[in-house]
Formats: sequence, structure tokens, C-alpha cells
Amino acid sequence: MPTLAELRAQKSRPVPKATVTVTLVEGQHLLDEVQSLMQERQDLLVQHSRTNESGEKTGPPKRQGESRPARIDEIDEAIKAMDERLAEHQGVVTLHGVSGGEWQQWKDKHPARDGNEADQLIAGGWCNASDLFFDLGRYVAEWDGEPLAAGDWDGWLADRIVYADRRSLVSAVVGMHENQAPRIPKSSSASSLTQPGESASPSPEA
Repeated sequence: MPTLAELRAQKSRPVPKATVTVTLVEGQHLLDEVQSLMQERQDLLVQHSRTNESGEKTGPPKRQGESRPARIDEIDEAIKAMDERLAEHQGVVTLHGVSGGEWQQWKDKHPARDGNEADQLIAGGWCNASDLFFDLGRYVAEWDGEPLAAGDWDGWLADRIVYADRRSLVSAVVGMHENQAPRIPKSSSASSLTQPGESASPSPEA
């Protein structure tokens, strides 16, 4: 744990950071294909189990030793190959946050709207999700480790990323400012050998 003197000596001001893997618009069709394959796989599994999604029987019991449809293995291979193709259309966006005071001021100016579902689901009810969506350029700092130049995000990069992933960036910005880190309990001091609820043994009389 750093001492007060060590913290005081630090010259740089740390800010919260987060990374999010996003997909470019030209890879959108691959996402659709993956969804279609996954749905087909689920349908085949339901048919093979002779039950519907509610668990109700829809046909005779499976014969002993009956294997699952070969098409399921074909789908698994297709999805695996699709993942490799999809990776070619993805990149990692690095977000840099602001100080706690700056974030609080921004929230005060852009409060969550009463009854707005997007503010609750995307921004956790902390702020106006739409305003943050259009202000992401303040926080997007790198693409695959390469620093962005001024105007890159709002000028062209934002429109290259699928809309759903841009909403994920909004959630990530909120999360890196609002999520609390787990509190790690301090280790017991060397001088204390008693367990909680136990009292130390009295010292022997002289």
C-alpha cells in the first residue's frame, strides 16, 4: 500500500481506464450469420431431446445409443471458422476516464431522464445515455493500442463501429467511473495472534 508521501510525490494524475472489443460495420453480416447458426443449433438440440423449450415431450424417447445430429458438429465448426473471420473486423477500443470531480460535474449537467429505459439499461441510471453516446470522443483514446488523433472519433471512426458496440462503450464509460473495486481486507498484524472473538491469554503473574 503506498504511503501518503509516495502518493504526494506522484506527478502524473491517474485516470480510470477500460478496454472494449468492438466490431466494424463491415463485419455486421458475420454477426448475423453467427446468430442464425446458433439458433439452428438450438433448434436441433431441442428436436434431438424430443422435448420443446418448455421441457414438454414432443416425440418418442430417443433410442439407446442414438447420437446427436451430425449437423450440430458442422455448425460448431462453422461458428469456429466464423469467429476467426469476425476477428478480422474487430478492434480493441481503449477508454480513458476523467477525474472524479469532472465526472460528477458532467453527470450533474446530463442527469438521467425520468422513465427513460436507455438511461437505466445502458447508463445504469447514472446519467443521460444519449448525451454520453454523442460525447464518447472525450473518452476514446486508442484503437488497438494506437493513440487517436484529435477529431478521429467524431470525424469518421465512430461511424465505422456497429451501433450496439457504441452503446457498449457508453456502459463502459459509466462503469469505469462508477464501479467500485473490491475491498481487500488488511492482513493481521504480526503482533496479533488471536482469532476474532478470542481474548489473549493473561500474562503469568510474577
